[in-house]
Order: sequence, then structure tokens, then C-alpha cells
Amino acid sequence: MVLLGPTCHKKSTTLVCLAHGFFYEWPLDVTWKRDEEIVPRTAVATEKAKSEGACSFGIASRLSVAAAEWKEGHTYSCHVRQGDIAEVEDKMTNSGLFEMQLSLCTGQFVFILLAVKSFAYGIALGIYTACRKTGF
Repeated sequence: MVLLGPTCHKKSTTLVCLAHGFFYEWPLDVTWKRDEEIVPRTAVATEKAKSEGACSFGIASRLSVAAAEWKEGHTYSCHVRQGDIAEVEDKMTNSGLFEMQLSLCTGQFVFILLAVKSFAYGIALGIYTACRKTGF
């Protein structure tokens, strides 16, 4: 199982749960929880189970959370159950994501800084080469 997210929009955050490797297509039941309490199914969009090859099925589910609610730091979990055969769970909270997003922003800043530096170096080298050819 993989819990992806969050995808942040202006007014909401979307969490995606991907569960795969089940031997049977039916019944796969997805339940989302917020702080260990079940989230109503009206806030969830779950696709039908899909074949991933011989004797392997997977399912995807999305949970949309109000942006303000996501910022409160609740723990969200996705539970996928196949009758009495198998059950998997994964959890996510926004507390650890802040450092990841900060690290990502820092990485993007460093990348842009290096790109600008390379561009400036290329221009300076081009001017130097042109001046050298013309004898300045």
C-alpha cells in the first residue's frame, strides 16, 4: 500500500491511497480514518478494483480534506480490507510533511540559483570569447 499526498489546492488537500497485490477482485473495502475515527464515505472517492495482471488486483481511493482542517495536524489513515483474508493500513500527518516541503523548496531554490549562475557564466564566457576574437 502507498499513501500519496498531499496534493494541495487553495481550499482543500487531497490524499491518495493506492493498495495493490490482492489475490481477488472482490470484496475490497477502503475506509479512511481521521484520528482513528471513520471519515464519512461522502468525502471519499474510491475507484473499482482493477486487475494488475494474473491473480493481482489493486484499488485507488482519494480523500479530500479542507485546507484549514489539514493544517490542524490530524492523522489520516487509509485501511483496505478484503473480507477476512487481508487488511493493510498506512497513516499520514502534516507534521512531517512541513520539513519535506521546506527541503523541497530549498532544493528548488538551489537549482534555480545554479541555473542562473550557469546562465551568467555562459554570457560572461560568450562576451570574453567575442572580445578576444575582435581584439578588445
